[in-house]
Amino acid sequence: MTPAEVAYRVARMLQAQAERSGVVGPADAPAPKLEASFNPWVQVPPNVDVTRYLAAADRIRDGSLDIFALRGVDLGQPPRWNRDPKTGIEAPLAFGKTLDYRNPEIVGDIKYLWEPNRHLHFVPLAQAYALSGNDKYFHELAEQLDSWLHACPHRLGPNWASSLEAAIRLINWSIVWQLIGGMKSRIFESARYRE
Repeated sequence: MTPAEVAYRVARMLQAQAERSGVVGPADAPAPKLEASFNPWVQVPPNVDVTRYLAAADRIRDGSLDIFALRGVDLGQPPRWNRDPKTGIEAPLAFGKTLDYRNPEIVGDIKYLWEPNRHLHFVPLAQAYALSGNDKYFHELAEQLDSWLHACPHRLGPNWASSLEAAIRLINWSIVWQLIGGMKSRIFESARYRE
């Protein structure tokens, strides 16, 4: 590493330690503008054969996910979001930015742990709901999201160790958001999502 890279990494480590100890907090996010009009950029096309979408969503509802070379992985009910499905190792809920996610003894194979936490499988559930209007897909999506929010508190655990992983998760959440109706979604019927 160059001296500049060493200095950068040391500065990042010190910042993470300061955040973990509470000396420095994360930057405040701006207040959302919830009154803004809803202009969907993901839409359900007309005249779509819904069969394959519903089949994919039903497979997910049955607890069957493909994670890289692993086929038909069952994450559990509710899913064990902090467990590596390849090795079975449960990662600790330590402060994410200081968690050594490269250590397989602590987190297992991080690629396999992170993949279902990217929530790409939420998209077929939202597609099935948008195409069929069947509440079972909406409820599965809401239950999985709720279980993830409970199991992966903000800034704790392996799912908060990488900003790239959080960004990928947000992309998938934004697609789901569009498909379930945005601010007009029934997801806000539950008090837990109104905060």
